[in-house]
Amino acid sequence: MINILHILDDNQLGGVTRLLHSLVTSLADAGHHHRLVATTKHRLAPPLDIMPQGARPDVIVVHFTASWAKLGFLETLRLRAPKARIVLVEHSYTAAFEQRCVQNTSRFRVMLRLSYRCADEVIAVSHGQAMWLEKARLVDKSKLTVIPCVLDLSAFAAIPDVVMAPDRPMRLGAFGRFAPQKGFDTLIEAMRRVPAHVATLDLAGYGPDEVALRRQAEGLAHVRIQGRVDPVQFLEEIDAVAMPSRWEAGAVTCWEVRAAGRPMIVADVDGLPEQISTEIGLVVPPEDPAALASSICKLAHANRTEMSVIARKTTDGAYVATLAAWRALLARPINAQLVPF
Repeated sequence: MINILHILDDNQLGGVTRLLHSLVTSLADAGHHHRLVATTKHRLAPPLDIMPQGARPDVIVVHFTASWAKLGFLETLRLRAPKARIVLVEHSYTAAFEQRCVQNTSRFRVMLRLSYRCADEVIAVSHGQAMWLEKARLVDKSKLTVIPCVLDLSAFAAIPDVVMAPDRPMRLGAFGRFAPQKGFDTLIEAMRRVPAHVATLDLAGYGPDEVALRRQAEGLAHVRIQGRVDPVQFLEEIDAVAMPSRWEAGAVTCWEVRAAGRPMIVADVDGLPEQISTEIGLVVPPEDPAALASSICKLAHANRTEMSVIARKTTDGAYVATLAAWRALLARPINAQLVPF
């Protein structure tokens, strides 16, 4: 019996939260005890006698985004749990994030090195992200493991295949947080260049950019913006998906879309290109409305029924492999000795 404590600081329904709940539910069958704790106070780690019968955790998995403000939390976490193995999952930071959002790269990298040193292992959620972590010398290779963001895909696999309908335009969809990261402004601008008889766009989500995106879409009759949606129901209604992100570490959404048999167009950033082959989608430069519009038109005239079948096959066994990777990680001998950086 292993006691595993998962710590996150955003319990809203997003990719990380859905992934975590899926993993915890599936991993519980091994007899281990998992507990999720959401914290908004990062100054000091809380007392850790919060497992059943006051037991202390054997493994602590940190899912929140590292920062200078949270460094004290990570440092005291080590002091409060000297015998536990600490695993930090890097859900957020990538090469594209650093390039677009970080003004002082040296200071940013110092913060990451200090944060990762507080952990015994660091999990990258894509190979693209892992390559950046190694190249930038942010974490020792011996401490780095890649485990993709795959959750239980059975509900998505049950969605019917795409059926080509020559008498109507391709129904393109996109969903996620309405924030600069997701690049939905680029997608709406691209739709200005796509004739309505070629493709329509359903954009679903929530977030701080909603008003701006609705204003940008005014006058585009073939663009519809809606609020929060159930991903399974949303994917049932569309033929293909666009993901024009400015940065993206691992993208739970990509796995869901492929399991649903929907072709994709993704931006050429971080962990996205490794999710797509020419048989199931297209890769475009980020923040390039013209290139994105051209790809939408190309996909609209492609054999999406054939792409749908291939897309589903690319996810066969993915969740089983992810669970096996997590079980192997959690079963490793507990060792608080940090690897010198």
